[in-house]
Amino acid sequence: MTRSFRDNADLQNLQGDAIVDLWELDLTPIGATGNDRFVRFCNWTVADGQPVAFASRQYVAIPMKATGFLLQTDGVPASPLLTISNIGLEFTGLVNEWNDLIGARVRRTRVLARHLDGGTDPDGNAHWPIETWYIQQKESEQKLLVSFRLSTAFDLDGVTLPRRRALRYTCPWVYRSEDCSYTGGAVANAEDEAVTDLADDVCGKRLASCRLRFGNNDLPFGGFPGLNL
Repeated sequence: MTRSFRDNADLQNLQGDAIVDLWELDLTPIGATGNDRFVRFCNWTVADGQPVAFASRQYVAIPMKATGFLLQTDGVPASPLLTISNIGLEFTGLVNEWNDLIGARVRRTRVLARHLDGGTDPDGNAHWPIETWYIQQKESEQKLLVSFRLSTAFDLDGVTLPRRRALRYTCPWVYRSEDCSYTGGAVANAEDEAVTDLADDVCGKRLASCRLRFGNNDLPFGGFPGLNL
């Protein structure tokens, strides 16, 4: 019996066992390097207050809510909303440093509590298939909460930019990098509102953001993902 069939059998016969969502925010696609490129968190706490661990990786337990993860075979692709506690302003720091985290990769791993490293039946291979999503936009940011809209991993056009896969309507390039190639003056902030100070100049990673900088001409990096330009 394959791992997935075994896990689904567990799901149908839980007998009180809890399902734990483990999340990994990967900043590699937006330019981060080293160990700091991963932020791991979860919706679960253990009784003794120790960090939640699975397959030797630790996840910080923080209040959060995830909705809209239903995948469909037709119609509009899923666009989940991930709302995370911003206590300590950790996510505000990440948002400010990494352009609202647009383009960052989010992995969701679902496991039964008993298969956690500290569970009654530890098993680092016992999980449902890992889901991969990307942050499409910052939905809202408050003192206590920050919300992100995600793009489904299946919402792809088959368009491939050099050495990386392209998400529909989301630019993967680091703003003002060699790949982006924009070197002009200040234009707009992440919400496409006009600015004059270079410190406030942040690309919104949308087609409209590119148009503000390059006009209606062909984009220098070969077109915007998901559109025939």
